[in-house]
This record gives sequence, structure tokens and C-alpha cells, in this order.
Amino acid sequence: MGVNGGGNVSSGGVREMMNQNPLVVIGIAAAIVLLAVVWSAMALFGGGGGSSGGGDFSRAYFTTDDGATYFEDDVNKLPPFDKDGKPAVRAHVFTCNGGRDKFIGYIERLQPEAKTKIDTLSKDPKSMENMMSRNAIMMTGLEAKKPRDPAAKWISPTKGPEFAMVTNVVCPDGKGTDLEAVIP
Repeated sequence: MGVNGGGNVSSGGVREMMNQNPLVVIGIAAAIVLLAVVWSAMALFGGGGGSSGGGDFSRAYFTTDDGATYFEDDVNKLPPFDKDGKPAVRAHVFTCNGGRDKFIGYIERLQPEAKTKIDTLSKDPKSMENMMSRNAIMMTGLEAKKPRDPAAKWISPTKGPEFAMVTNVVCPDGKGTDLEAVIP
């Protein structure tokens, strides 16, 4: 693998490694996608009943300006939803220094068709079949993108490695060693 002077793997080296080990890459991408979908589904549907590390799992972060700012609201609101006349999407907030500085790593929303289906299924939230259907719709109807990037496109988890790249968050210094998700 190629390594540049800063100790980071170069993009050519990553491509070479991916080409030589496609099954490993697919496995890693699938695991990342699965974790992201489970985490997102728990956040969107109020998973987790208590708090950990001071977080309130009944709240989530959202943004109406592509991630320039964010606000707290009810975790059960399905994005996008209307907030002061603008569409609000989920904002995944992170810190790399114990909470002193926070930033949005990526934003996500449901595709319109998926949101409509979930809203319909939610009319009977106690039905196990409906819950399983909602989770299946989440896996295919969720979209994520990097914030504040006019060229960024919304990517579905069905895009595997592309989705993993969008939801892979690193600290502003390029490292991920101190990365922590911030819970409201």
C-alpha cells in the first residue's frame, strides 16, 4: 500500500488494497452499513430507554441549513419534517476534544416514499410485523450525506461502500482516535 509523507494511506494505496481484497472490503463496508443503520434506526425510533454518559436518548440533533447549525428536538420525529417553514434533517454531531468543540459529521433523512410508508405503518406501532417492516424500510429508505458540501449527494445504505464513506467520520485533524458521538 502506498503511504504518503504524513503517515496516511494514499488514495491510490486504498484503491489498490480494495482491488486486491474485495471480499474484505465488502465485509467491512457491510458491517459499517449495518451499524449505521441500526444506530440510525434506534435514534429515529427512540431506541434506548435511558441515558448514558449524560445523554438524553429521547432527543436528537437536527439541522435546517445543511449542517451549518443544529438544534435539539424529539428523536421520534422522522426527517425531513417541517421546522419554521424549512425541512429539518437529522444531524449526527461529534466531538474530538471531550465536548469543547462539536461538529456535524453527516446528516440524514428518509426518502419521501419511505417516510410515507413508515408513517402509515406507525398507525399501529404495537404490531411486530409493522415494526419489522419499518426497520426494513429504514434500511433501504434512509439517505445520508456530508454537511455543508454543495456537491454532496444523498446516498442510500444500499450503495454500500459509498454510504460507508459518507457516514465514516474523522476528527478535523484527520484522525479518529478521540472521536465521540454527542448525544443531546
